[in-house]
Order: sequence, then C-alpha cells, then structure tokens
Amino acid sequence: MRNKQAGLTIIELMLSLALSLFLILVAAQFFVANKMTYRTQQAQADIQERGRFASSWLAQQLRQAGYIGAVQVATTDFNTVFASQNASGTALAMAAGQVLLGTSGTVQVRYRGADDTSLVNCQGQGVAANTTATHMINTSGTSLMCDGTEVVPGVVQLRVQYGQDSVNPLDRIADQYVQNAPASAVYAVRLCLLVQSLENNVSPVSQTIAADCDGNAYTPANRAMAKVFRSSVYLRNIP
Repeated sequence: MRNKQAGLTIIELMLSLALSLFLILVAAQFFVANKMTYRTQQAQADIQERGRFASSWLAQQLRQAGYIGAVQVATTDFNTVFASQNASGTALAMAAGQVLLGTSGTVQVRYRGADDTSLVNCQGQGVAANTTATHMINTSGTSLMCDGTEVVPGVVQLRVQYGQDSVNPLDRIADQYVQNAPASAVYAVRLCLLVQSLENNVSPVSQTIAADCDGNAYTPANRAMAKVFRSSVYLRNIP
C-alpha cells in the first residue's frame, strides 16, 4: 500500500516565515549595533593616536627652538647665529637673536643643526650641523601644517599661549601667558589641539564638546567625533 504524506498547511508556512523573518531581523540589528560600536571604538583610537602624535611632535619642535651645538655656542652668541630671518610662507619677522615667534594660531621656531646632525626638522629631515632651520607651524583647513606641508590630518584647532617671566629679578619660570609671543624670551608654551575623526557617522548620536580650545561648545558635523588635547612645553634653549 502507498503511504500518505501530509504537507505543510498555509498557516504553518506563514508561521515559519514569520519566525524566520523575526530571527533575521534580530541578527541584522545585532550586526548593525556591533558594526557601529566597532566604528566608534576605531574612531576614538584614531583620534587618540593622532592627538598624542601631534602633541609630541609639537613639543619636540618647540624644545628645539634656540638650539645651538656645543661647538657653535662656544664661539658665538644668539644674535650672531640667528640673524633676522622668516620661515617660508609667513610675514612674521624674526628679529636677530629671536628663536620663537607666533600668534595664538601660528608658531614659528628657529634652531641650528646639531654637531652630530641628529636634529630632525618638522618635516622629518635631518638638519645639517651649523645650518639654521626656520619653520612655521599652523593649521590649514583641518590639518596641522609645517611650512605648508600636512603633518597630521584632522586637527581642527591649534591654540598657543606663550609664557613669559614678569618677575624681577628673572627666575626664568613662566608666570604669565599671552597669545602673542613677546619680544622678550619665552620660557614655556601651552598648547591646545582639537582633533576630529576623519570619517563621519562614527558616533551613535551627535557629540558636543563643552569647551574647545577657544572655550566654546563644539559639535562636529555629521556625527563625527572630536577630542581636545592640552599640554605644556618648557623651553630649554633660552637666549
């Protein structure tokens, strides 16, 4: 005898399809949530890495301001070594002997190559001994620049404050910070960088920073992310 085989009813088929669609929807939502979390974490890590690098790079360049090799300094002084000279692309005139000059958004540094040629300029190139290097550091668009060449992308703000010693007699410790580098020696520099993610839509919701480098609330467009980095640099080569 032939066995009778019963098929699925319409109701059973509809229930199976509904259950399958529900499981697919749950899995899709889980995938999208995980992907967003991954993008957010990657953006945070990238911002942290670029912010730390930019701060470290700036500190290195500023600490080199006014450097003169041991052989050179024994036979000359700042006014002789550092004659009046401008960095490429800037109208800021550096007087003889001046090794640091700038405004709240631009800083210009000047130094001499080390006797062993170990000093590296802001573009990663070695500076020859007895050679004066003068460079301008600023931001353009959303990039940290050196002499017009991009060094770190995604830097929205650069703010610089210059520390001077107003106590007499001078103890060479900064006790007053101004936005424009004074004609007298600068003993320390305060830096503020606002670094933003290179991609949009990496934050689940629109992010607002309570105070950027200007003290204002800052909201990146298109659900991008941003972070403020602050640091202080004490200068070693004071004229």
